Amino acid sequence: MSRRLCVLLCASVLVAGCAGRTAVPVSAYQPNDNRMSCREVDSEIQRNNEALRVRVQEGAETEKRNIAVGAAAILLFWPAAFAMDFKDAAGTEAMSLEQRNATLTQLAAKQRCRTTHAMTVAEAEAERVAREVAERRMSEENKVAGVTTPTDPRLRQAGQPTATAVRQASATEPGLDRSRLRDLMGRFLRGEISKAEYERLRAG
Repeated sequence: MSRRLCVLLCASVLVAGCAGRTAVPVSAYQPNDNRMSCREVDSEIQRNNEALRVRVQEGAETEKRNIAVGAAAILLFWPAAFAMDFKDAAGTEAMSLEQRNATLTQLAAKQRCRTTHAMTVAEAEAERVAREVAERRMSEENKVAGVTTPTDPRLRQAGQPTATAVRQASATEPGLDRSRLRDLMGRFLRGEISKAEYERLRAG
């Protein structure tokens, strides 16, 4: 066996050990379900909702990481593919939490309890996507020439709202062509020009 093959096999074994964790799902039914009070049902639903949000976020991050690792495996180092997480522990746990929430909802209805809304995986995912979209929009709004976010003092000029302060900060740049600036910023964000090139073209 060649030295190179040995190295590749060893690397495969090492990265395979990082390929995701084992799921620990919750049971949809618990032995003491029929003895739970309304407060206990509500408290568990709240905990499950928060756990669902965490698992959905973890699943999204795992998917992004798998894409990056897959690209690296194709382009650079094929044993890296063993580091891809196909166990989907977060997804399995999220589904079990949804099923547990369904059971708790039935218990609440049976006891006529008023409880927190029990989330589903789809609702947690929709909430995650909405949060990412809102954060992306806020980030894009703050990417204005002359303003560094989030600590630039001009973002809080005289206690004015962020959007107004940003507009005033951008207006202080002499001879600034807004359309040209947007074009340069877009090229920079797309990776078409470096930061140094962006600064040079903006100054020129």
